[in-house]
Amino acid sequence: MELTLPVSKTDPSRHGIQLLIASRDNARCPVAAMRPLPKIDGHKPPFAPLFRVVRENQHPFTQEHVVQKLQFLAIRNGLGLGA
Repeated sequence: MELTLPVSKTDPSRHGIQLLIASRDNARCPVAAMRPLPKIDGHKPPFAPLFRVVRENQHPFTQEHVVQKLQFLAIRNGLGLGA
């Protein structure tokens, strides 16, 4: 399986990198886990981002979105943010 990261801190030229994910012959195989995704998420165009902010707009997660979501979930679950 091949994944594209459009930007990575290990990519100083910011051209994106390709990651190759190998399959495994056991229950923890990441490739086998991804195979049913097109049937589950039938609204996603083939080259849309794997993780999207909103299903309809097909925009990839941003760092800000992930941080805000994690803060929300931490507060909701009583973890607080500390001082």
